Amino acid sequence: LNEHFIKIRLNAEQKSGDLKYDGRTYTPAGLARAFRIRGYPSVAYLDEKGGLIFVDTGFKDPHQFMVNLKYVRSGCYQKGVSIDEFRRRKGECGQADQAMR
Repeated sequence: LNEHFIKIRLNAEQKSGDLKYDGRTYTPAGLARAFRIRGYPSVAYLDEKGGLIFVDTGFKDPHQFMVNLKYVRSGCYQKGVSIDEFRRRKGECGQADQAMR
């Protein structure tokens, strides 16, 4: 996990403290609002440039969490495949993904 991802934990209700993101300064609560986090727990997945890929809210068991990580690592979001579609396809991007095998 640490080889491919950077984990950052924050208290999304904290109204003090400075966090820099995308050229702006936020409190933890402000950053949570910017990511449109509406419930807890939530995990925001960002690309290598810091762009938001998606936010997943609610507890995830280890298998569900690994599917999310595979989605981000695979780059399926760059091909227009949503996380929901990726889940329905059982971890495949689609025909382009099949051709790579």
